[in-house]
Amino acid sequence: MAKIAVSNPICELDGDEVMRSVWKMVKEKLVMPYVDVPIKYFDLSLENRISTMDSVTVDAAGEIKKCHVGVKCSTVEIDEAMVEEKSLRKLWKSATVFDRERALRSAGSTLRSMMEGANFRQPIRLKTIPQLVASWTQPIIVARHVFGDQYRATDIAVDKRSKYQIVITPEGGDKARSYDVCDFGESGGVAMAMYNSEEKIQGFANSCFQYALELRIPVYLSTKDLTLRDYDGMFVNTFNNIYEKQYKAEFEKAGIWYNHMSIDKMVAFALRSNGGFIWALKNYDGDIQSEMVAQGFGSAELVSSLVFGPDGKTMLTEAHNAASSAGTTMSRGKPAINPLSIVYAWSRGLAQRAKLDANMQLKAFAENLEVACVETVEKGKMTKDLVVSGAGHPGEGEAAFLSSEEMVDAIAERLQEKMLRGAKVFWTLTDEAPMLATYALLPIVRAFTQKSGIEIELSDISVAGRVIAAFSDSLPSEKVQRDELTELGELAKTPVANIVKLPNISASIPQLKACIAELQKQGYSIPDYPEDPQSNEEKEIKAKYAKVLGSAVNPVLREGNSDRRAARAVKNYAKKYPHKMGKWSSDSKTHVSHMTEGDFYGSEKSVVVDHACDVRIELAAADGTTNVLKAKTSLLPGEVIDASFMSKRHLRAFFKKEIDDAKTKDVLCSLHLKATMMKVSDPIMFGHMVSVF
Repeated sequence: MAKIAVSNPICELDGDEVMRSVWKMVKEKLVMPYVDVPIKYFDLSLENRISTMDSVTVDAAGEIKKCHVGVKCSTVEIDEAMVEEKSLRKLWKSATVFDRERALRSAGSTLRSMMEGANFRQPIRLKTIPQLVASWTQPIIVARHVFGDQYRATDIAVDKRSKYQIVITPEGGDKARSYDVCDFGESGGVAMAMYNSEEKIQGFANSCFQYALELRIPVYLSTKDLTLRDYDGMFVNTFNNIYEKQYKAEFEKAGIWYNHMSIDKMVAFALRSNGGFIWALKNYDGDIQSEMVAQGFGSAELVSSLVFGPDGKTMLTEAHNAASSAGTTMSRGKPAINPLSIVYAWSRGLAQRAKLDANMQLKAFAENLEVACVETVEKGKMTKDLVVSGAGHPGEGEAAFLSSEEMVDAIAERLQEKMLRGAKVFWTLTDEAPMLATYALLPIVRAFTQKSGIEIELSDISVAGRVIAAFSDSLPSEKVQRDELTELGELAKTPVANIVKLPNISASIPQLKACIAELQKQGYSIPDYPEDPQSNEEKEIKAKYAKVLGSAVNPVLREGNSDRRAARAVKNYAKKYPHKMGKWSSDSKTHVSHMTEGDFYGSEKSVVVDHACDVRIELAAADGTTNVLKAKTSLLPGEVIDASFMSKRHLRAFFKKEIDDAKTKDVLCSLHLKATMMKVSDPIMFGHMVSVF
């Protein structure tokens, strides 16, 4: 099987301890055999971070922002004992202030704060893992703010007879403002100063709302704003303002919503709910609640983690669990760490690369990789943590649980099976009656297929969807839509393509204009259709709309051979219950007529090219002038190119003959053309028919 080609790079961030070796197994056995992707490598091991004064972390964050995708292995959490043992108090290059030497922070929290946006943690759900909260039938995704609060705080020990004050010093020479916080008196104690930035909170809000639109689920923000009226109040006000101004209309269109709830009420609500929402929280709150949610779904080990930037493009995916050299579970002398969070770091990173590049093959691979993980566990292959979580028990005669390498090998075997046969069906969302049929039939189809592990994904190739995609470069990010027709066209060229294509409109200009007007009413700032373009800009707009007019869908999805045959069940039904046609009289005047000379068939000339070349199409007029109709068409060795013409004189003579014949025999004269495909020639022929008539 040929590898999937990926044009743009991803950043790989290597980690620490045993997790580093498991990361390498996953990469070499599950990713690289199938994907040819450029990789920019960064070594985030503790030793390299120390030797580079942590410039490697700063460089990695910068490179991720350039190529928009990073995948990160687990790294160690740095505790106080490690700080003292390895002398980790220095002026690190990853620090934000340099007034004194500070302890090195973990690579994960450092990267997240540099990435900005939100850290989304989602449970990896397995049917065989019993849930502690049985009512959660849909995932709960915890969105954790990745900047400030306790993770950027300054905490200090305070001597007795000390006074704690906060001083705010404005730029420009304005008078500093001092706030008394605590007079410690004779006891002494501890103090902490923490902060956040309105700009970072805005980025957090945008990340949450954009990710919610992508997943089509609501957002709940929870804070303690009644107690921290200014601090948490800024989170509440920022989310409200951004939602009302930028996202409310799009949320309502998608049938989702945003709401704020105090954190104590939100915890109770979450436990009573069925799930199916994003839970947005401040930095520390998100860290705590994500652990609770993961355990509620069955296991704190089964979590996927990613950081989604406020630009709606940049994503860092990470293995969820911290690396550790102590207490590693072993099986027959080998590490038995659950590799699923590592696999999901790779799969989600590759899925984001696929989304940005419109690479349908890569997207299908990433989805197959995750499905292979789930099916492997549900078939009884598991590491010790999954056995402890109640995922089941290995088969008779097998070890109590698998090592990490054995688990990766089991996933690799399952993945290979899926790649060879494909495991996803793309169902096209089209227009009018077929769209109504989709809403009625698709839930039934999904109910049958989900039990066999086959996923049905909707792809919007409707007229409206294609218009939005054509002008996405001029739309705000929340209204942008992928060119799903082009994506399906690329997928259709691959062996793994499974596409259910429903009937679609061959859009006429009046239908296109009606569609444009409706989209404009819905808030899409797309231009009117210019029937008589004057400027270059108008000509470019008309050219974009031309790709939506007529039969624009079928040629894309039918590239190559279009093999139309009835399914065997349909044939058998027709044999068993043959259709009774109306009686056909032998003296019926109904007949089919066609031209016998001067038409496309009679004038066709073709040639098979023996080497790659470029050809152009020219019209050589009788007056000696030459008009280039198409400047360049590239051909491959063995391809056929042909040309033909229609004689106007013969065509009009044929039309006159058939009209006269129909009048003589007193029958209907019906002209059959394919103007939605032959957008130039067939309308001209139709005009000649009207003229002759």
